[in-house]
Amino acid sequence: MAEIDSEGYAPPTSRASWRARSLALFGLGGAALVAGLALRSSEAILFAAPLLLAPASSFMLAPRSLTRVTIQGEMQEAGDDLELTLTLRPQPRLVQGWLDVEIEVPEGVIALNGSTHRVIVGGEGPLTTTFRFRAFRPLFVRLSTPKVRWRDPLGLSEVLLPVRAEGLSLERYPPEVRRVPRLAFQRTTILPGEVHSRRRAAQGDFVSVRPYHPGDSPRDINWWASARQGSLATNEFLAERSGEMILCVDARPWVQPGGDDAQLLGVARAATLGLARYLLKEKTRVGLAVFGEFVDVVRLGSGRVQRYAIEQMLERVRLSTVAAPIERLSFSLQRYFPPGTPVLFLTPLVDDETVAAGYFLRRRGFPCMLLCPSPTALEHERMDLKAPDAEVTLRIVRLLRRRRLAEAWQSSPVVEWEDFSSLAALVSFLRRPPTALAGGGRA
Repeated sequence: MAEIDSEGYAPPTSRASWRARSLALFGLGGAALVAGLALRSSEAILFAAPLLLAPASSFMLAPRSLTRVTIQGEMQEAGDDLELTLTLRPQPRLVQGWLDVEIEVPEGVIALNGSTHRVIVGGEGPLTTTFRFRAFRPLFVRLSTPKVRWRDPLGLSEVLLPVRAEGLSLERYPPEVRRVPRLAFQRTTILPGEVHSRRRAAQGDFVSVRPYHPGDSPRDINWWASARQGSLATNEFLAERSGEMILCVDARPWVQPGGDDAQLLGVARAATLGLARYLLKEKTRVGLAVFGEFVDVVRLGSGRVQRYAIEQMLERVRLSTVAAPIERLSFSLQRYFPPGTPVLFLTPLVDDETVAAGYFLRRRGFPCMLLCPSPTALEHERMDLKAPDAEVTLRIVRLLRRRRLAEAWQSSPVVEWEDFSSLAALVSFLRRPPTALAGGGRA
């Protein structure tokens, strides 16, 4: 990773240098010049002159001042592919040569039109180039800062330019995430003719004073009214019910062979990002919890700032080195979120302890549903189906998986996610009345 200066450019300095072909021309021209002087041959000297002058002249064409390049990226989906369009703005403007733009292709992604593109310098307006990628699973990854090299028209000298990049990321999630926010978990806003719901909480408009009930918070007690009446009285508030959802990602190490831990976590991160973006777009309050050794959270919120905070948290998500007990998750959520908020827990469900996740969360007052990226899908990709025992082995693996899913179903609804390109199973499950997060039914 290149260093970043105080203004966000990487690398902080750049110098012109000759390329290998320039050194070859220098060597050939020098040899021709020596031979011409030794043999007193004017033809050899004339032959050596352009070979020596071409690299020197190309070096003189290099930008004199420190040219900085600002790059903005815009990603679009084109069928099964991802198109990343880069807009380059060099300052001061370059008038000759070309720019070679090199991008580091992340793991699990194929560059369809190469990782290095050449952009001709000249003309009016910004310089643009488009990279095409193909990802076979849901993806969310930030790209490292591209390397931009200026080269003269003959390609004899080059300059590594300082670069500042903005918005360079590859994102792909199942298209069904656009339909999930349309399902009414809770009403996000009060519509005309609807009845306002009453919440006994410190937020909302004051309505009246009522007798105290066991379980009321001491903060809601109206001490002046209690003194007048001679018995405890509690304030009652009127508040709108806002749609709320906690997206929880299991980032514990599951010790799966073949590097499945990182791949399944990448799938879960991408699905979480897609769900969060479209839920926030529908004015739903979304919170995020990442469960590793401890629980890192983004509290419930909405709007652009909340979306940015969730993106930053998901970008930093990595597999934890320690697998914490599943009961720690329920205790931690109780500290940051109000009980009753539905939880969508994305976990591969590969260990026996995670089976009880729904039980612990419901004990703390959190309706829970498990969305499980299936490790059997990855095993199916790696397995040689032509092997004699491949089919039997795969059936045994699936039977063991079904047994674990059945155990998890005893405490909370479970959706098995085997086809990573689609979330149709989750959408169809949530469409069942009553709201699936309240429990019941099999996916």
